[in-house]
Amino acid sequence: MENYIFSQISYLVIFIIVLCITERRSIKEDPVNFSILNITIEVISAYGNVGFTTGYSCSRRLNSSNDCQDKWYGFSGRWTDEGKLILIVVMFFGRVKIYNMRGGKAWKLL
Repeated sequence: MENYIFSQISYLVIFIIVLCITERRSIKEDPVNFSILNITIEVISAYGNVGFTTGYSCSRRLNSSNDCQDKWYGFSGRWTDEGKLILIVVMFFGRVKIYNMRGGKAWKLL
């Protein structure tokens, strides 16, 4: 039971849930750009310190408005400050993963 509770995958799921809670207003206003899949991809990319992002496009909004302008930064640039701080924690956690879970054997699921 301890392997499942403190596994790396369970931490990623917790981070994804917390990010969905902090970004719930954006998910409600713009469900295409702020989908759970996009948030999951962003979290896994941050955990691996890869830098991959799905991006944000104003043309994908369901309720188009003139005040939206495409920017050069990635999808997480549209997040709230709390969401960005959580993503920084995910990046740090992914960077030091070798030091936790019994010497880096965290991906052993069973």
